[in-house]
Amino acid sequence: RDRSPSRGLGDVYKRQLVSKTDNEDGTHTFHWRENFPMVSYLISFAVGEYVQIDDKYKLLKPGKRILELGSYPGGWSQVINERVFLKNRNSRTSVLAIDIKKMDSVGSIFFMEVSFLSKRFNNILNQTYKENFDLILSDMAPNTMGHKQTDHLRIITLCEQVLDFSAKKLNKKGSLILKFFRGAEDKDMISLAMSIFLSAKQYKPKASNSDSSEMYLICSCLLYTSPSPRDGLLSRMPSS
Repeated sequence: RDRSPSRGLGDVYKRQLVSKTDNEDGTHTFHWRENFPMVSYLISFAVGEYVQIDDKYKLLKPGKRILELGSYPGGWSQVINERVFLKNRNSRTSVLAIDIKKMDSVGSIFFMEVSFLSKRFNNILNQTYKENFDLILSDMAPNTMGHKQTDHLRIITLCEQVLDFSAKKLNKKGSLILKFFRGAEDKDMISLAMSIFLSAKQYKPKASNSDSSEMYLICSCLLYTSPSPRDGLLSRMPSS
């Protein structure tokens, strides 16, 4: 039962309205039916965005090897758990989630507290996760410094590093979902994505704040195994 208005995160999850009751105090009670198993809480408000992305591109499927970069607080993990593990009990899906912030475990997803850019993470991949991934999800963003231009360059540079990494660690037909923020430098990053992937599409979910510059880049099918060397954006950052 739900005393909230009929629009909201329920629309994101595509739940069905079964009945509506008018109460004596002027409120209304809504009875909903969910289309798939889900927990009764949201780990992150970004879950709505992730659900809309998967509804459109349908990249979360059983049997895939998935890597989450910047997984805290666990939004993507929750969506994967509900849409893959809970719907497919015998799924051979493998999910590794990493972040520099400790995250509570979600279902069958394995979490490691490690930096994406660290030698330790590289060693973990080389020793334990030798096979390439089918899907990489990146929700990372560096800490802001308070200088708008510098902060944007840092974000785009991190996105470029994820693209370089994905070119090496994705399967030929693999996919990448990369969150970025629009700004003066995003054209270079998008051009890099288009040089690596057969398809690189920009997408802004309806659940995303319309006032935010937040966007997602949905990339699929590698053109070749790794991008050609290029100068990073950090070389163009203003000195402090």
